[in-house]
Amino acid sequence: MRRRAIGPRAGTPDRGAGGRPSRPPAGLRGFTLVEVLLVLALIAALAATAIPMLDWAAAEGRVRGAAFHLAARCGWLRLAAVHRNANVALRFEQVGGSWEYRAYMDGDGDGVLSADIAAGRDVPVGEAERIEGLFRDVRFGFAPGCPLIDGSPSDGESPVRIGSARMLSFSNNGTATSGTLYLTGKPGTAGFAVVILGATGRTRLLRCVPHSGRWQDHGR
Repeated sequence: MRRRAIGPRAGTPDRGAGGRPSRPPAGLRGFTLVEVLLVLALIAALAATAIPMLDWAAAEGRVRGAAFHLAARCGWLRLAAVHRNANVALRFEQVGGSWEYRAYMDGDGDGVLSADIAAGRDVPVGEAERIEGLFRDVRFGFAPGCPLIDGSPSDGESPVRIGSARMLSFSNNGTATSGTLYLTGKPGTAGFAVVILGATGRTRLLRCVPHSGRWQDHGR
């Protein structure tokens, strides 16, 4: 004769006094609907604050990246001129309201000239580029309230300040034509200036906070 097991059957809840199911321990209780809604509201508030800040940081990072890209482009052309023992130039042209630039190599020993480019004597090196095609929302221009690097007003001035020929020339002895390229991005982001130093052919980066009117060194 088999004995019956003493205690509650498997799968049946424990019952307390009066036959009602006993409450689970406090540590195993879930969250109420009000608590869940409060947590979701807090997450939404934090996201609403953080997303604009992340968007601004990404936008400014693109302007900074464009400035470093142009500086690196100039550095490569300077090395190419020394290595090939020939003048090299970065030519800027306005096309459809934006600036396009392309590198050219001197083909007849008299420097890179607009007439020689038109005649095919000075040949292009690589493809033409537009800065806005490489870095979204970035263009050649001035951030609001930022003057030229010498402190004079930027209103009505060209952001590509490299002479009337619109060419940055690099010679085989490491020197270059002096000039400054100004970059700006989405509203609220800083402006950047790529300064080409003629005596050494090297570049210097400057940063201007919008409406501050002050340029600060931002590395080379």
